[in-house]
Amino acid sequence: MSDTFVVRTATRDDEKDILKLCELLAEENAVFPMSEAKVRQKLNQAFDKQLAMCGVIGPRGSLRGSIFLEVGTLWYTDTFGLHELWNFVHPDHRHSNYAHMLIDFAKECSTKLKLPLHIGVFSNKRTNAKVRLYKRRLGKPAGAFFLYNGQTGTT
Repeated sequence: MSDTFVVRTATRDDEKDILKLCELLAEENAVFPMSEAKVRQKLNQAFDKQLAMCGVIGPRGSLRGSIFLEVGTLWYTDTFGLHELWNFVHPDHRHSNYAHMLIDFAKECSTKLKLPLHIGVFSNKRTNAKVRLYKRRLGKPAGAFFLYNGQTGTT
């Protein structure tokens, strides 16, 4: 069933559904409380095609997953890259190929823009499985995340 959908570029009509996904994502993985205003600000950046893009899977009103990519620089360089802010599949659809599709969408964007893709896993739920997925889809990791004096997610 998951292969009947494609990753499509999100539009303003998807905003409400993306926010619902982001709330679930924050419950699972966020270190700090989610600011809906900040998420909306990022989404507007993508909707206005201001160095950002948001891909979604599923019909309006029932999104299965979302990925957000932003063109920017790291703190030490003027060289641009493509940075993933989130990649999330709704818990009801985790036994699909949606995560693969979202990663492939990011890779396609990276190739088209001719920018290196910076994508990672920041989670305390099924972290090893997520890392294995990313290794299969992207190759050798270039680092790791660590969190001291805090935890991810509230669930």
